[in-house]
Amino acid sequence: MRWKREGCLLIMKVYKYRQINSDNLESLENDYFWASSIENLNDIQERVFETSILEQQIQLLSNIEKNSLVDIGESLNKFLNFMNQCGVFSLSKTHTNEVLWSHYTDSHQGFCIEYDLNKLIRLNKNSYEICDVDYVLEPPKVSIDDFFLKDDNAKNMLLKKIIATKAKRWSYEEEIRIISSLIGRQNYDYRAIESIFFGAKITEKNQEKIMKLLQGRNIKYFKSKLVQNTYELQFHEIQDKYSEASQYKINIATIQNESINLECINNKKYISYAHYLQKAAKIIQHEPYCDEIINVDFSTKSTVDSPIIYVQYHYNNSDYQEYFTLEEIDIKMSKRYEGKNK
Repeated sequence: MRWKREGCLLIMKVYKYRQINSDNLESLENDYFWASSIENLNDIQERVFETSILEQQIQLLSNIEKNSLVDIGESLNKFLNFMNQCGVFSLSKTHTNEVLWSHYTDSHQGFCIEYDLNKLIRLNKNSYEICDVDYVLEPPKVSIDDFFLKDDNAKNMLLKKIIATKAKRWSYEEEIRIISSLIGRQNYDYRAIESIFFGAKITEKNQEKIMKLLQGRNIKYFKSKLVQNTYELQFHEIQDKYSEASQYKINIATIQNESINLECINNKKYISYAHYLQKAAKIIQHEPYCDEIINVDFSTKSTVDSPIIYVQYHYNNSDYQEYFTLEEIDIKMSKRYEGKNK
């Protein structure tokens, strides 16, 4: 994956090409994407893998040890059941591919969404695997060893072989996949959408309709056009017609009593920074995906020269943590008071 560093986070931008239709506009407005079953993806050769080695190994074991054969059968069935239940959301690493614009946006009449991948998966991070798609000349070979590796990275390699490997001719898509443990609707943090790129042939009516659906979310908009005498697309920023709309999803969460360690009981050396704990709590109190703040303190990653504050909070029956440097807290507080908090 191609990641970009912003502060202490590694950020990756990913893109989804869309036609103008009611389903796509409805999901855009209501902050969710749809993870499709593998059978519903557009490549008829999904899940194709070479099994000759696996078949030979099974035949050999059938003549030696039946207990091992039973274990293999259980592992295979477990993995196949997972594949039948998992959902896939396909994205691209580029927004400038004219072939993708032609294939997936109704010949440039649609749009392309730019997501921050971290924010896109944040609300359900434990339910997802992220895989770059591998493009190969021949289907991957699968063996018994693939089903008995204990290491998480090794398990991810099997997932990649089966669900994230495609024929070389698809490589122009530069695809990255979010693999979900469930098929269907996946809600996301609305701030995952950073920009919308409009196709060169989109109508003014549809362009304005999308801006209206996304008003109050501080999104940037760009319009594409073909660069003269080239095959390249160029994008120029255009004005958001609803830039003065009120902020989307305003929230004030509750703060549990004694959740803020103002006396710095466990970290006396940070006592002079105690007021930053209250500032961090106030930032998360206005977090749109927060129900209740339960703990605010200095992280064990802190040093005297570089304190780091963490905030633990509940949202929708799950726990989340955010980490801030003092500089990040000052920036976020100043933006909030200027009415620019995103």
